[in-house]
Amino acid sequence: MGSKKIQKRKKTILKNLDTLFPKNLNFNKIKIKINPVEIIDDTKNKIDNFYINFKKEKEKEKKRLEKKRNFNEKRELQKEKKLA
Repeated sequence: MGSKKIQKRKKTILKNLDTLFPKNLNFNKIKIKINPVEIIDDTKNKIDNFYINFKKEKEKEKKRLEKKRNFNEKRELQKEKKLA
């Protein structure tokens, strides 16, 4: 019983979708204006921005690691002093 209901629902959904979109679309009439120079410039800008952000993140990571290293060294010195 359940599978018949599911099949009926699928058929009605497909019928509704068919009515929403026309079957005979003519793509020859539709012309998309694309400026290749603009696309290339946009892509170049995106790559530049990505690289700049990457460099900034790398520098931040270096600073974090350096601070962590210094903190660990201080901790080790304190532990050595306590043991001595």
